[in-house]
Formats: sequence, structure tokens, C-alpha cells
Amino acid sequence: LAGGESTFMVELAEASAVLRRATRSSLVALDELGRGTGTGDGAAIAGAVLQWLAETKDCRLFFSTHYHTLSTSFEASSAIALAHMSAAIEQGPDGAEQ
Repeated sequence: LAGGESTFMVELAEASAVLRRATRSSLVALDELGRGTGTGDGAAIAGAVLQWLAETKDCRLFFSTHYHTLSTSFEASSAIALAHMSAAIEQGPDGAEQ
């Protein structure tokens, strides 16, 4: 970002590096890929990267996304195991979030 690039361009450059360097022995974590653009484009980018890493690179992958449609797109894939996580924020006795 310091070089004047948009967050979306930085995200794509980092995703490109992951796609090139990942191997079957890699553990890759991607969080909210494609969020820096429109919903349709972002979902397409996230889906393509997920599919490539899981099916072509065959690496271990944690992939979090807000594109819920991806879960139905990949529910039949033997290369991808779907899971859902949620979190709760509670207030402690002092009123601070825990």
C-alpha cells in the first residue's frame, strides 16, 4: 500500500504468489479473498483460487469467506471439506468485550 497500489491489487499479487508457490506439502491460509471488489467478481476470484489450490495443487488449505454461495458450489467436491465457524462476543463483569 505504501507503494501506491490499491488493496485489491496487493491482494491479487499475494494470491498470485500463493498460487505459484503452493505445493502438495503446503499449508495455506486465505481469509476473505476477493473482498476488495464487487460481489460477482470477488466470488469468482475466491472460487477459482479455492478450486485451483484444492484440486490442482492438492495442498492443505484453510479458506474463510463471506461468499456463502461457494459452499454450495463445492459441496460435491471430494477435494474440499466444508465447515462453518461462528463466534460470540460477550461482555465481562467489567463491561469489556471478551
